[in-house]
Amino acid sequence: MNQIELYEQQMKELLLNTNNSEIQEQLNMLKEKVGEDKIDLYITAAINEFMKMVDDYDEPIIDEDVLDVAKMAVQLYDISTKSVVIRVILAGLGKQFYREMELPYDITLADLAYFVLSSFKADGSHLFAVNYGRHRFSCRDSFYNENRADEIYLSQLYLSFNNKIDIEYDFGDEWIFKVTVKSINNHDKIFTFDDSRVIKGKGYGIWEDEHYLMNLYYKDHDAFLDYIDDIGMSEDDFVTDEFDVEDANADLLDDYNFFKSMLSEW
Repeated sequence: MNQIELYEQQMKELLLNTNNSEIQEQLNMLKEKVGEDKIDLYITAAINEFMKMVDDYDEPIIDEDVLDVAKMAVQLYDISTKSVVIRVILAGLGKQFYREMELPYDITLADLAYFVLSSFKADGSHLFAVNYGRHRFSCRDSFYNENRADEIYLSQLYLSFNNKIDIEYDFGDEWIFKVTVKSINNHDKIFTFDDSRVIKGKGYGIWEDEHYLMNLYYKDHDAFLDYIDDIGMSEDDFVTDEFDVEDANADLLDDYNFFKSMLSEW
């Protein structure tokens, strides 16, 4: 067992066998919220989050550290009962393409990108980045020296109404999805991935590697027809289906998982 594993084991033992009244109060609160059978899940998650801030695993664990972990476990549960409602528009074609979605608040920025991009029928064949304020977060295998989108959670941004997040996809074709937070909602139970949903939308999806043609199709249709005629194509070669909310929700989780698997293989 390495030092990190020993530290984790020691933290859990101290947490579950403490005589500290403040720590016990937090644990009792957690038990009331999640039940005895699930408390270990949140304790483990809280320890993992706490250990990201530890510089030296040889340092003794003090009661203050254990109390921080106990409080963090309660906070993790509270966050898991929240959802975020977002509106997403495709930059340049916001009137023709948008989505409103409700997603778990405890997902990563990478998860947010997977949901948004898959809901616009991207195929996961290009890199992406997430921009929040002055901060840029890249997908797992970006070649840029940036923070990773799969290591930052939405809840860590302390989002509120009208906060803005941009998702860049395909740095050559430059698709920009502009995300606006509409609300942070509280629920009586955990809001899971299975509860994720598209509320409404417009526009079927993007045309991979054909950003210029898609813009032309919606902004100057006659010029679009002339262009594709010159290159020996017809309008039937392009997907212009109408958006359907039932179809979008039927495909949402499968498309998310496929998109995530595509990026994870890179």
